[in-house]
Amino acid sequence: MANPFSGKNLFIDFDSTFVKVETIDELASVSLENDPDKNTKINLIRDITNQAMSGELDFPTALEKRLHILSLDLNQINLITDKISTLISDSFKKNKKLIKQHAENIWIISGGFTQIIIPIVKDYGIKSSHVIANTFTIDGDRVTGCETSNPLFKNKGKVHAIKSINTKGEAIM
Repeated sequence: MANPFSGKNLFIDFDSTFVKVETIDELASVSLENDPDKNTKINLIRDITNQAMSGELDFPTALEKRLHILSLDLNQINLITDKISTLISDSFKKNKKLIKQHAENIWIISGGFTQIIIPIVKDYGIKSSHVIANTFTIDGDRVTGCETSNPLFKNKGKVHAIKSINTKGEAIM
């Protein structure tokens, strides 16, 4: 069988593509579960997201603000990773064997987080070096933010990240 990826690199988004959900929504669900101000905080996160989507707020600022509201710890990150790993999109589950066969030509690119994405996509043969996403900064067991030097933390981060990778062949998003 001919390699359908020959000379091509496929870049796949993670949230609402590889998985059926938005990671930030799942982070909010888990981290705010017992918070008495849960609804207010979820609405604030939604407002910040909408401001970023409409261009009123840049992506890095929006991400930092949302993470600050969530106040995450490593246990919650593990819970969310386990939960999201059960929510892989049907088309990816159906094509798992094909993805594994051609994982060398497949990249995950996301505004999400490496600590969540890598454990999920490794079962599909996608190496951690092929995951381009934000990375949490951690102090003890608390998430303190994201690595700000990461291209995905910046506006138009996906475009910059794809251009910065030294791949041979065509890039398909």
